[in-house]
Amino acid sequence: MVSSMAAPVKICVCGSGADAHCLAGLAASREGFQVSVLLLDEDDAQKWKKSLRSNDIVIVTTDKAGNEKETASRPETVTSNAGEVVKDSDFIIFTGPTYEHENYFKAIAPHLHKKAVIVGLPGKPGFEFQFWDCAGELATQCTVVSFESTPWECRLLQFGKRVELFETKNFLDGSMVRGKAIPRKPALMTLQMIHGVEPMLKIAVHYLEITLKSYPFVGPAILYGRWKDWDGQPLKERPLFYENVDRDTVEIINSCSNECHEIAVAIMAKFPGIVDLSDVSDIYKYYLQYYRDFIENTTDLYNVIRTNKKFKGIKHPMTEEDSGDLIPDFDSQLLREDIPNGLVVIRGLADTIGSKVPTIDMLLLWCQEKMKKEYIVDGQLKGKDISETRCPQRYGLNTIDDILNGNKKRTQY
Repeated sequence: MVSSMAAPVKICVCGSGADAHCLAGLAASREGFQVSVLLLDEDDAQKWKKSLRSNDIVIVTTDKAGNEKETASRPETVTSNAGEVVKDSDFIIFTGPTYEHENYFKAIAPHLHKKAVIVGLPGKPGFEFQFWDCAGELATQCTVVSFESTPWECRLLQFGKRVELFETKNFLDGSMVRGKAIPRKPALMTLQMIHGVEPMLKIAVHYLEITLKSYPFVGPAILYGRWKDWDGQPLKERPLFYENVDRDTVEIINSCSNECHEIAVAIMAKFPGIVDLSDVSDIYKYYLQYYRDFIENTTDLYNVIRTNKKFKGIKHPMTEEDSGDLIPDFDSQLLREDIPNGLVVIRGLADTIGSKVPTIDMLLLWCQEKMKKEYIVDGQLKGKDISETRCPQRYGLNTIDDILNGNKKRTQY
């Protein structure tokens, strides 16, 4: 516990969704922490700020025995002006979707100090590249932490007032790239204090491990498997997403997983004893590790996906027409995150080491057509929409040496 006599640890939470409410409320409830919330949307910021004058954030949790608990706390401030909160913040934590990150990076960059810790919760592939590009001279100074997913499952009940936290993960993998400046507070220990006992936060040996273990191909592969032969006729009901997955789709998922592993092997072969990505496991092992208490049949990946209780009831993103009929939504958050800030980043990383990823290419070509985007042209990442992605080539990192040597003044943890 941080001593009440010590200067408070200042936390700036970026975002407005359920995760931002959970994190802001949880951190504000801890002794020795001072919390602010940064929302770039002025209307949302004013709405939450107004609520804050008379209302706490209430986090509703239910333990394993079914007992409900409410935790009430109040951040110091909510604002849309980064200059008000960033300059004094020890930790700046991103909770929103990846396609919002760049605007936040640009907003905070003029106000950063070199001892700040930048945290992606989650960060997803390319988080580090994008921050370093926006941070300018402070890129080598600040410490960057990126986690593979959110720490919990939650739902916003009332904006600025009430959020329900369903379940907290047992552990959460992340990466840390230490800057040359020493943070005011130890990064991992402080983040663990905010979250409590669970999830247990674990740091990978190298940040590229978390990039390759993000598995952003799962959602696109399931969309492809369900809609590649769609005849254009609308549906009356939303189809199940995971529970109806077929074996052909699972083979695509397996193949993408193998291609990510091959990228890791190629990088380690080029830098033996220097870059350790040996923990980049296949997705079957990953699911067994993360969802072991929820899987009814662990025989193979096909059954692991179809019998995972955490996936039950999840349905395909659909758009409702005026008639009430449904058509697939190819502009959903799933593709907007997993393609430009997921698969395209991994494809770019593969290019830097010379690895071939034919299954990932197949998925990208299908998805970019559905999204009306252009990333791959003539087999190369040179489409007009590359500037909207976080692939390394966008930032001038065209070889694996560029990626590693460009960051040689930073220490990988």
